Amino acid sequence: ALGAVDSIRIIVKNGNVTLVDVTGEGAPRLLTRIPNIGRIAVSRGGRWVAVTPSNASKNQVIDGQTGKVHQFSWQGGHFAFSPDDRWLITCASDAIQALEVGSWRTAWSQKRQEGGSAGGMVAFLRDGSFVFAATSRSQIGLYEAATGREVVRVGLADEADMSGLAASGESMLAIGSTEGEYVQLWDLRQVNHELMSLGLGLDLGLPAQAPPAVEAAVSIEVPSGAGPMALGKRPVPGWEERVAGLTLLIQAEPGRAEHFERRAEAFLAGSQKQEAIADL
Repeated sequence: ALGAVDSIRIIVKNGNVTLVDVTGEGAPRLLTRIPNIGRIAVSRGGRWVAVTPSNASKNQVIDGQTGKVHQFSWQGGHFAFSPDDRWLITCASDAIQALEVGSWRTAWSQKRQEGGSAGGMVAFLRDGSFVFAATSRSQIGLYEAATGREVVRVGLADEADMSGLAASGESMLAIGSTEGEYVQLWDLRQVNHELMSLGLGLDLGLPAQAPPAVEAAVSIEVPSGAGPMALGKRPVPGWEERVAGLTLLIQAEPGRAEHFERRAEAFLAGSQKQEAIADL
């Protein structure tokens, strides 16, 4: 594995974490030895290296200048340093936390839902003021890095579990789906513009002028076979079986409104809007 920031290279081989200055001004320095390294993150300046083993039993942040090791107890999940090197955000199984780089105090913490043992994903916007972090397996929250203020929460259209997360520039978010083989793109500029028309806003410091006329969220489907990509929402697999099962329940108990509501949800999962409306 290899991590790189500017002129600093962090080389991981056979459990050894080595810091290398590629300008040639310093000799390679062994920072630590950790067997079965699972994840690694490097601060932009190259001073701090966060490492966790694959079993998440011992998490470390290493000072690349002094070699001092700081131990932490977050369990599972991803972590990332902010672009301005002020924060280390962790998305562990139980909570999203912001650690102040250097002092390592916990600035804020937000509980996660349905975290499981694996934790979630993290991605910063360009200037480091805001960070995306998975609040559950299917939703992403946008937080102010310094305060933990939740700005907005988004998720996949079909409420599927996420397989990946990436942020770009000052307003773009991409979420990968484990079901349906698609990537959903969110443009927070467009979301902000639509909210401002209602007298609201995201308070992200985004330009007030209207962005290009595109949808706030677009799903890009990636077919399993060869062929071009298509835009739009894909029905959730298994919706027809759910409709069939709920229809049997309705026939057995025609007076229960709950069965009709659940069948309407199943119809919506299959993009059958008219049938769903008829059940409500």
